[in-house]
Amino acid sequence: MQQTMRRLAKGLAAAVAVAVIGHGPVLAASLGSLSVANDSVYQSAVAASDALDYPAALAYLTQSLTTNPDNGEAYLARAWIDLVLDVPSQAVSDATQAVSLLRASSVCDQYLPEDSPLLAVSGNSYLSSYPSSLYGTGSILNGTSLYATTNILSGTTTGSTTGTSTSANSSGTTASGTTASGTTSTGTAAGTTSTGAVTSSATTSGTSSTSASSSLFASSSGSQNLPVAEDLTDKDKEKNETMNEYNETMTKVAMASAYCGGTYVKNLEKLVTGYTLLGDAYLAQGSYANAQLAYNAALALDEDNAKATGGLGLTYIGQGAGSAALSTLNLAVTYDPTLPNVYVDRASYWVAIGDPGRAQEDDNTALSLDAGYARAYDALGRLRYDAGSYQAAIAEYDKALAAQPSYVAALKHRAKAWQALATANPAQAATYQQYAQNDLDKASSLQKLVTTSATASSSSSSVSYSSTAATTTTTTTSTLPSALDSGIR
Repeated sequence: MQQTMRRLAKGLAAAVAVAVIGHGPVLAASLGSLSVANDSVYQSAVAASDALDYPAALAYLTQSLTTNPDNGEAYLARAWIDLVLDVPSQAVSDATQAVSLLRASSVCDQYLPEDSPLLAVSGNSYLSSYPSSLYGTGSILNGTSLYATTNILSGTTTGSTTGTSTSANSSGTTASGTTASGTTSTGTAAGTTSTGAVTSSATTSGTSSTSASSSLFASSSGSQNLPVAEDLTDKDKEKNETMNEYNETMTKVAMASAYCGGTYVKNLEKLVTGYTLLGDAYLAQGSYANAQLAYNAALALDEDNAKATGGLGLTYIGQGAGSAALSTLNLAVTYDPTLPNVYVDRASYWVAIGDPGRAQEDDNTALSLDAGYARAYDALGRLRYDAGSYQAAIAEYDKALAAQPSYVAALKHRAKAWQALATANPAQAATYQQYAQNDLDKASSLQKLVTTSATASSSSSSVSYSSTAATTTTTTTSTLPSALDSGIR
């Protein structure tokens, strides 16, 4: 039993050390030790994005990420712009990077249940390097014990001790907030040092070391150290030393899991946005299964989120599940009837089943809620185009581009309408073809800005996060259903 306990303690200590020590400073920056409010360049990027000046916003984001490559919010902002500029592959990469940083995946994913939707979409294979007991049997974040007889978050454990010791007055606080007096340790687990004054006829020995992550999980003074008195047998001393090591390690695990719980609470809204953007990016690629995983991850964090629910409904359209699509899209409207996105989402369903009248009703409802919602004008333009009314379609695309001048999907759709007009009117074909080429050239130049920004910032990243989604059988089409081809939601 004591050998098993010692192996477990060392294994857990190694896992926590690898996760915390290896990435400590990075996580401190990404999880809030560095406030984005103090990053003036990032704030300039936000202001430029709000003003729809995406070229300037991308330039600022590149500079911000070069200085601080672990700013999850900056990746989130760039993922949004990637979608406006219709570069979904880069949006997948940026949104994945954003949620990895915002959820502290290198440390905190090990505390998630094995079947967590967040792990399903992230596809983090490194979890296999951790002891399976860390995540296979339950989530420490939910207070689930690694052992049936031990509640980690309560800071209690089992074991017996004999002997006496005298301790200097000291106190420590465990992850659950319990204060223990006179309990300090000179030993370490996983290279993290905690010190204290303890007088005893025999003390626990250990090797002291420091690490860059000491500011995160340095203190284990709240752990319950068992005395090792001279009148104990060697076997009892070894057992108590093992229990001391186990208790100290469990305290650090509890501190780490509490830290991760706080991280999820702090970044919850941004994580929901990030997973929804990731779903939008996959949707724009026609990767409906991966999009579904991403929206499910967003809904695992916010089950009534209307935008993520609407996105989920769109994945059902892409996969041909009509009844599931409509019920999900109706649910999204129920969740937030004031959100214009959900009506344009549902309009996509009416288009898919050949009911343009009801699609137009929903698109117009969206515009009644937000007269500047470019996606609704783009959707109306595609309805006009599908009906063969190319001039009317161009008029709608003009409105979309007036609201969102860098809306690349609308530029491409308008180019297509100009080309259709050229075919229908040979006498003016050259003029219309030139208009089409102008739109395509502008779209191409905007998309190159994304590539330039991504290339410039990727070389400065100080930590590698996987941007590859979970291995999933995906449905990818080179030509999307017209109802889903909008670039950004």
